[in-house]
Amino acid sequence: MWFNVTQGRINCNANVHRPVHYVIIAGILLVMNLREETYMDLVEKIEKNENRHPWEISRAENIFKIVEHNSKDCVYADIGSGDMYFASKLPHITSEKIYCVDLNFSEEKEDGQLIQMIDASKIPAGSVDCLILMDVLEHVEDDARFLGNMLNMVKDNGHIIITVPAFQMFFSEHDKFLKHLRRYTISQLQRIVIENDLILSRKFYFYTSLFIVRFFMMLLRKIRPSKPANKGIGAWWYGPNHYITKSIVHTLNMDFAANKLLSTWGVTFFGLSICMVCQKKIGAACAT
Repeated sequence: MWFNVTQGRINCNANVHRPVHYVIIAGILLVMNLREETYMDLVEKIEKNENRHPWEISRAENIFKIVEHNSKDCVYADIGSGDMYFASKLPHITSEKIYCVDLNFSEEKEDGQLIQMIDASKIPAGSVDCLILMDVLEHVEDDARFLGNMLNMVKDNGHIIITVPAFQMFFSEHDKFLKHLRRYTISQLQRIVIENDLILSRKFYFYTSLFIVRFFMMLLRKIRPSKPANKGIGAWWYGPNHYITKSIVHTLNMDFAANKLLSTWGVTFFGLSICMVCQKKIGAACAT
């Protein structure tokens, strides 16, 4: 097997089958990708590029695994839905409405179960069984109040899944490019959850592998400063079935699964993102 690294790409003359090769390829791509700051959040896709970034694929797959065993009559609300990549998976596990909310939608419309909305306040109070906030809170000035407002749509005993980027020490020009206002620690996010009177079911960092690489890249930049390339995750070169994409997704999925499992035993490793699964109390008084 040989690798030819040109113009930020990797070519390989053999199929990759063994796990060790997946890890090697994943490591190379992670380092290259982190160098270009293309890994953190959903931004508008580059025109004519339909490829999904491995980070986006992995995050969607793992959050889907958390909700896939919900009842078939579960009503979902996906806040910050983007191009509805995640929301479009939900009809496979529910027969009910799926509210997709994003300020960047050009119009509000219904497409089967998917209800595309710009204004979340139009969702009927107490109508949602599962609220999903994937990398949303870091964009909001008053995150606690925003979460409280979103909880108005959630039924008593309904579930809330939150992901956010972790650790302010990694806050960069790329975060500004993505209009992030902050990054979090688990304790900081937990305070917001408790302020809104939610029951915290699970909390854990994930993507420890990215944390390690990002930490060393941060140290390297202090030694050799360079201007980051403000590209979004739409800058990914390879399709979902390409072995490079699949190998990185596989690595990130193992990372997520390991951190999720360890959290059940109270073991926490640092990661580049945080996941919290919460439940709304009956008659909970949300922050306003």
